[in-house]
Amino acid sequence: MLRYTDMPAVLLELGFVTGDQDAPRLRNPDYQETLARGIARGILEYVDRYCPGPYCEP
Repeated sequence: MLRYTDMPAVLLELGFVTGDQDAPRLRNPDYQETLARGIARGILEYVDRYCPGPYCEP
């Protein structure tokens, strides 16, 4: 799925909407916020580390 991209890419699997444990968490707004903040933090850490200038080379 990500083999032929021309840019940094990541596939996130955060749970299964049909899973007995995952489904309730994925519907929880607080859990969604936690996931979103973690993803954003990871992106920012990547950009800070590998893209020090105004543009990030693919």
